[in-house]
Amino acid sequence: MIDKFINDTLQTKEQLNSFLFRLEKFINVVNKKNFSRLLRKMFFTEEQAFLSYFITKDDDIQKKADRLKSKLEKIPVFTLYIPFYPSPKLIDRIRGFLRANDQVAVLEIKINPNLLAGAIVEFKGKMKDYSLKNFLEINNAV
Repeated sequence: MIDKFINDTLQTKEQLNSFLFRLEKFINVVNKKNFSRLLRKMFFTEEQAFLSYFITKDDDIQKKADRLKSKLEKIPVFTLYIPFYPSPKLIDRIRGFLRANDQVAVLEIKINPNLLAGAIVEFKGKMKDYSLKNFLEINNAV
């Protein structure tokens, strides 16, 4: 359930951080009486459905939300350094690549115009440089 929620809803690091921020605020003010009202007020529809499934107003809301937050904070980040702002179509293709390779991760795009072309990929502690700048440096072309 969490993997599906991440793949469908929390696609970027910014979305994850926004959700975690709102979840923290929710944890601090929610109680059993105002659970449903605050849920509708603070979260988007997909997030409401997920939280309603994961946490019910009869649960120990604080404990369940803390566990959820802990799990979400451990989601790996797929960081892509590229020299341009990607189109939504390119972001969807990258997300499709992650899903096709059974990788649950959030995407973080970092713009670095010094790369010239290509990309640097960072995931699970490993970094690969596929940039034109790196290629030229390796081949002593600069």
